[in-house]
Amino acid sequence: MARNYYVNGFATLGVDKTAVELVTTTAIRPKVYEIMVSCSATPASQAALWQFKRHTGTGTGTGQTVNKMDPADPTALVTAKVNNTVEPTYTAGDIPWELAVNQQASFDWKANPGREIVLAASATAGGGLKTSTSTGTAVHQGSLMWEE
Repeated sequence: MARNYYVNGFATLGVDKTAVELVTTTAIRPKVYEIMVSCSATPASQAALWQFKRHTGTGTGTGQTVNKMDPADPTALVTAKVNNTVEPTYTAGDIPWELAVNQQASFDWKANPGREIVLAASATAGGGLKTSTSTGTAVHQGSLMWEE
């Protein structure tokens, strides 16, 4: 039976910044099934283009605890980083999820069963949730849920 995990993260000055990065291992191919995005700044009429992109090389960010959906599950094999200062090496054109959203709104995407975003089984591969463009510099929040 699949084990489920989640991580919450943020990006300060949210222009072309990775808020949450997942780094896989050679042992698994994680499946991202839920993405949530929002903004924690004072509401303003600003917009951000969010993207979930696959990468082949990890970036530099703050390590973030991966949480279990079921406390009885083992520790996740995927690791997570938030608020990257050096962006991962994203795969050109590999953007399986993209959404433009106003800062005053939040959004929750759930994959249809069997349509999850699958990440490669590689020691440096993974995926990142990032603001590709933004009309403001607010703090952007993101959450990812996946199964292993």
